[in-house]
Amino acid sequence: MKGKVVSYVSSKKFGFINGDDGESYFLHVSALVNRSDEAKLVKNVLVEFDPTPTPKGLSAKQVRIPEVYIRERLLNFFTSKGSNPKHGDAALRLPISTRFFKDPAKGR
Repeated sequence: MKGKVVSYVSSKKFGFINGDDGESYFLHVSALVNRSDEAKLVKNVLVEFDPTPTPKGLSAKQVRIPEVYIRERLLNFFTSKGSNPKHGDAALRLPISTRFFKDPAKGR
């Protein structure tokens, strides 16, 4: 099942997950498949888990945090005097063209 972390108290090593079914599941750090993922347990993180009924209520077992891939978002335009920007990399380079200047160096 998939769900979102609602809360996690790192000092006490437990928290709660809202599942896709609308139920709240108890989460303990011992239920993580990969214990190094504890630092990723923050509010609104998507997780996958096995729902397990316990005498005290519903619990999440075999909790997995899927890898997240960040997609590049291109800006409408970006100008720079230098050949490379200070932060990041240039994904696309286009010459400056304007109806006011025939020489691109004069337009800069």
